[in-house]
Amino acid sequence: MNGKEGGHIVQRFDAQLGSLKDLVLEMGRLVLEQVRDAAQALEEGDTGLARQVVYRDRDINTLDMKGQELCLELLATRQPVASDLRFVMAMSQAVNNLERAADETKKLGYVVGRVYGENDPQPIPSLFQDARHMAASAVELLEDALEAVRDLDVDKAVAVVQDDEQLNEAFHAGLRRLATFLFEDPRNVRHVIEAVFVLKALERVGDHATNLAEFVIYAVKGKDVRYVKAEHLSSGFLDAG
Repeated sequence: MNGKEGGHIVQRFDAQLGSLKDLVLEMGRLVLEQVRDAAQALEEGDTGLARQVVYRDRDINTLDMKGQELCLELLATRQPVASDLRFVMAMSQAVNNLERAADETKKLGYVVGRVYGENDPQPIPSLFQDARHMAASAVELLEDALEAVRDLDVDKAVAVVQDDEQLNEAFHAGLRRLATFLFEDPRNVRHVIEAVFVLKALERVGDHATNLAEFVIYAVKGKDVRYVKAEHLSSGFLDAG
């Protein structure tokens, strides 16, 4: 193989890697839109918008299949090694986590349909106050995680992992607050259960955003930090051999 042919092969491989990252970012953009629309549907009791969220999940599933097929093709035909192999594996995990985050938004759409159905009593507005704050935090985490993917930015990825703890704290605080609604009036039990589903779904969106960030760190630094405490993710730890 002459140098020119080798250069073309490298260029094609780089183009395929770029296409894979573009697919992940496009998928992430759609998931972000799903989270925002699901939160808006919940805020406004908009069952029509909630149905759109549920329906659009199939678009994300399509990208999920395309992404996994592209990853398998790259592994089978290019046999990447070292940093290229880590990148493909990280993007495969990113696709998987984005699809699972989208599943959580679909759950939110179903909750809105159940809670704000035409013949059902409406929930008290304050019941979902924690969901509004958590949705904003989940969107911010996912935005930052996708920026880390786009730029392969380890510092941004570390910040996402560390910031996820705030969303987890908001989740537990929300659960405690929901318990008070049961003490005040047991008739709230059905809507409280639905509100728990909402908080858990948003907490899981944050978890999947954190997973994206962790795989960015893996792709760039070659370190699996899934079981490392967030406060230990210093530059010294990541740079250690």
